[in-house]
Amino acid sequence: MKVRSSIWALLCVCLFFFSSLAFAEESTETAALQESAGGGEAFISSRGEAARLDFTKLSDGIVTALYSGDAPSASVQVIFPDGQVTPYALVPGEASVLALGGGSGSYRINVLEKAESEQFAVILSHAFKWFPENELSPFLQPNAYVHYHEGSECAEVARGLFDAVQGDAPAFVDAVYHYVISNIAYDEDLAGGVPSGYVPDPDAVIERGRGICLDYAALMTAMLRSCGLPARMIAGNFDAYYHTWVSVSEKIPSDGRISSASWKTYDPTLGASNSSSEVRKRLNSGKDYIAKYVY
Repeated sequence: MKVRSSIWALLCVCLFFFSSLAFAEESTETAALQESAGGGEAFISSRGEAARLDFTKLSDGIVTALYSGDAPSASVQVIFPDGQVTPYALVPGEASVLALGGGSGSYRINVLEKAESEQFAVILSHAFKWFPENELSPFLQPNAYVHYHEGSECAEVARGLFDAVQGDAPAFVDAVYHYVISNIAYDEDLAGGVPSGYVPDPDAVIERGRGICLDYAALMTAMLRSCGLPARMIAGNFDAYYHTWVSVSEKIPSDGRISSASWKTYDPTLGASNSSSEVRKRLNSGKDYIAKYVY
């Protein structure tokens, strides 16, 4: 199937962005490491207080990381129970909300900073267990890459769409998807020079009416979550390239397990630049989307 050229430009952007985060997975050394095992602590800090983890909202499936060191670059890894490593960029002095998107089990969070050797050094590593009643709770809340709050414009737009369909979940998902693909154009200029550490801002995307794959997926995910629908922003491989898309469950399963939810894939970036028949053909094949990171 022919996919328009803007999509392939997008995939190159995602390759740049996520490969820069993945570098922290594969090029690490341990320096001034403080390692601890979970014991119900609310706060965990590294030696020298350069990194801090806040577990006060652990029951909701989120942990907050804060980096205040002097390194030029820092990141954090959330290691899921199945071993999947999900990276986040850290902005010094700004709190980043991390999602425990791997379901029940044992987790580890590593905070890394860029060392003089140009490798990323682990300065804080904390292992803990999470066994919630509802494993989907992280997908009902904002995080570092799916940012919104009750007064956000994206949340207000979502509430309008939700009310218009009288709360019908399938109709609401369809309305949000079509709002995003109809109102957001692919940003060729941004694609040509994505800033290092770029983080999507759903409200800013609505304001400028343009975005790249991260923006499309973050906006749709934020809108769905703001009205109580579980949604995951997923980054991974689309054909041979990195890409970002959305996975939605129209209801929370009675057992609260991620594996029991009926997840459906949406690709708003593809939808904004291709016909609905082309999008359906690509999605229905089931072979083009391979998840790597879940947010």
